[in-house]
Amino acid sequence: NTAGASGGGIDNTGALYLQNSTISGNTAQSCGGGVSSAVPVVSYSSPDPVLTNCTISGNSAGAHGGGIFIDSGDVNFQNCTIAENSAVDGGGGIFINIQSNVNVLDSTISGNTADNGGGIDNPIFYGYFGFLTLDNSIVAGNTSQSGDGDLVGPVLSPSVNNLIGDGGGITGGLADKIIDGREIGRAHV
Repeated sequence: NTAGASGGGIDNTGALYLQNSTISGNTAQSCGGGVSSAVPVVSYSSPDPVLTNCTISGNSAGAHGGGIFIDSGDVNFQNCTIAENSAVDGGGGIFINIQSNVNVLDSTISGNTADNGGGIDNPIFYGYFGFLTLDNSIVAGNTSQSGDGDLVGPVLSPSVNNLIGDGGGITGGLADKIIDGREIGRAHV
């Protein structure tokens, strides 16, 4: 599929719940090659993740969010693979816009490319940013022109038991938990 603007695979403007699904081979000329989400996508009466056991791969965006562009709202990933996506600007795997809440649990983000934040781009605009939490996840093997291939921007604490390949662009809660520039989590001696 190809979208002239956003959301090559899915252009979400309402509730979105995906389980055991694959979103692959889509293109957006602007944002969200695989998925563009511009409204809250989780029911506040249910704690269930929005995307469970999903694969978002092989998608591309002309601007941000090759795999998924999160413009606003809450998005939860559980047991997902976000791989081999590309974006011209930021967030080859995931781009998080300001004041979005994103929780990544037991997931892998790898093999994505972008100019900035090949894996995840959570930029800070005038002091505002998205709220990103990572738990038991791998963000590694992504590339970017800026040199911060895997993850750029703030990550909230507590985020635990993660493997981050290149966390050079991390700010906020996890910046003090990088071990040898590679691993984030709790070190037990």
